[in-house]
Amino acid sequence: MSVSPQAILAKILRSSTSVKEVVICDKVGLIISKVLRMNPIEGLGAMESSIFKAAQEICEFLDLGKELIHISVFEKNAVIAMEIGLGYLVIVLDHQTRFILDSELISSCLNDLINMWINELGLQGYDFSVVEGVVKILYHVYSGDFKPLTVYKEALDDFDIISATIEQVKNPLILAQCITNELGLPIAFQKQPVITVESDEFGGGLLSLDAIVKEKAEKTELRFPIFSVVFTNQGKGFMTVHGGTMDKEPLIYQVLFDANKGFIEILSEAASVVNTIAHEYGDQQTQAFLDTLESIKKQIYPEEKVEVVPDTAATGQVKALMDEMTKNITETVKYYEKQFGDLMQLFASRGDELVESMDTYDKELRGWIDSNMAVIKQFNFEKQTNQELKKWEETIKNLKNKLAGLKNI
Repeated sequence: MSVSPQAILAKILRSSTSVKEVVICDKVGLIISKVLRMNPIEGLGAMESSIFKAAQEICEFLDLGKELIHISVFEKNAVIAMEIGLGYLVIVLDHQTRFILDSELISSCLNDLINMWINELGLQGYDFSVVEGVVKILYHVYSGDFKPLTVYKEALDDFDIISATIEQVKNPLILAQCITNELGLPIAFQKQPVITVESDEFGGGLLSLDAIVKEKAEKTELRFPIFSVVFTNQGKGFMTVHGGTMDKEPLIYQVLFDANKGFIEILSEAASVVNTIAHEYGDQQTQAFLDTLESIKKQIYPEEKVEVVPDTAATGQVKALMDEMTKNITETVKYYEKQFGDLMQLFASRGDELVESMDTYDKELRGWIDSNMAVIKQFNFEKQTNQELKKWEETIKNLKNKLAGLKNI
């Protein structure tokens, strides 16, 4: 029985409640197949088609290879689109709930799609090798070391805080970076020697990505992008981030980077740049970017929850009492079990004596527990007490039943 594209996309949709819509569209943006758990985002396919065309031009201009994955993060949702040969796989998710996709599941679903197209549509001669690069890059998206969010204090004292901030970034994975206004006019620029383009070309080139995302997203319910990034098959990527507002005009922070050691390190470096510049030019969008990064960080590296236990001498004393009680019950259980073995040899001659002894111990044990119950509850040892008492009750019940059986021998 053949598998439909919707069935394959449904696997991705069901993989997380954060996934809201999964779409396959062709290269011009026409929707081929989709599954969703919310109202569809109108114009989603057309938006991705335009973004990939802009990304292609940037890749050709900077000699970055082929564009494979595009991600734009908005206030509520993130859009992740992947080149799959015949078109694009587009996933809309609630990044505040979960930004991370299951890379292995995506890889499996892409393989299922390709096999379906080959077997049912006769596309044996079509080159789907681009998908291998997509899966490889997808792992890099969620990997890398988080750099602690910082403020470049040296830059705060400089008259030109923007240029001074850029100069403080020493990460070799950052190949080039630029801050421009919305028209592409460079305000600050830094690059490594391997990059040959100059500030005007670099800033104006990457700005087309930001402009296209803003233009197309404005026509949907996605609203204003917090950041956008594109990954290529050469292990590189480029990103645009809202960097603040100067003289009522947006600042755009643009980065060209090496993605082979993971995107998270790049994202956290960008956060420190924005965090520093925000001291003078920050606005609601810069804060949204920093908040989004913190949310992603907690998802990738969740903080370990440590149970707080009162560290007092009284706790230790009560614990010692509880340990003694446990030891006492354990030893008593062993004793009576041994006594029962001996009793089997004596044919229940000491049965009544044993029952009386157990009843006496049971009465003393319960009296001890009752007299110490307030302390036991205060230090949260009630559960342990009940467990040990239950163990004792099951033992004497079992032994008394066997004794009763012996009397009938």
